[in-house]
Amino acid sequence: MSKLSVLHLRDSGTANRILSLIGRGAITASFNGIFLYTPELFPTNIRNAGIGIASGFGRFAGMLAPFSVYLVDLAQWAPGVLFGVMCFIIAILLRFVPETKGKELAQTVEELKQWENKTI
Repeated sequence: MSKLSVLHLRDSGTANRILSLIGRGAITASFNGIFLYTPELFPTNIRNAGIGIASGFGRFAGMLAPFSVYLVDLAQWAPGVLFGVMCFIIAILLRFVPETKGKELAQTVEELKQWENKTI
């Protein structure tokens, strides 16, 4: 093995570790968002169920993420594309979530429907 190929492999491992740490940080930040932003989106009488569902989906995705290593065997680019596309979709969908700053949070589903009609 030449010096160049050994250097390339070593640099690739470092880059993978750095990107993995950045990815883990992003996952942690998004999971924390579940507990910070989700309660504001649901009315009081169903807030616990909303947080539970959001947390459940987050934990399910967390269970599937380690298996993305096996996806590399099929296509080396596939895990990065899969996670990148999911992040892009979420970023677009977040544009449609209503702003709650300075507004009184809804207590019932009926109040939430009225609140949505006022903001549109």
